[in-house]
Amino acid sequence: IGDDLFVRRHAVRLVGMELESRPTLGALLEHVVEDPSPAVRQTLAHILPKASDETVERLLPLLLRAENEPAVRAAAVWSISGLCWRPGLLQGAVHRLLEVLDQESDSFVLRVALETVVAGYCALESSPEAAKTWIDALLPQVAALHADAEHLVVRRWAAQARERLWGQA
Repeated sequence: IGDDLFVRRHAVRLVGMELESRPTLGALLEHVVEDPSPAVRQTLAHILPKASDETVERLLPLLLRAENEPAVRAAAVWSISGLCWRPGLLQGAVHRLLEVLDQESDSFVLRVALETVVAGYCALESSPEAAKTWIDALLPQVAALHADAEHLVVRRWAAQARERLWGQA
């Protein structure tokens, strides 16, 4: 019959559109983490900001740690920028992003993580306390990447992230 990844991906998008009004649909997302298609798992990462805190706390670590596909990990990292403004998720978002900045080896995922640091800070600007928590925790790791990253391009991206954060402050 062929691969129905487009149907599965669309189904995940539809569930995502209804998550805020029907949070019980979040239970369906547990199965998406194991979908054979990276495109479907990437769609899951994109809809995480609409999921409940409990669903995010269950699925985000799986997409960040247990995922083999860099594009899916990158999408999961980027979803953090849409989650960090939620008070119940701020500390977890910071922790997950620190793990990525410290342990990730893929340059693309690190680039997305550095962009997420900046985007998350911008999202938190209206809450000075949350923004301070974010920047105080993440800036030292960005500085470490700027100084010690294996790849020169990652060092450059970290320097650019630091400059953008400095410009925002």
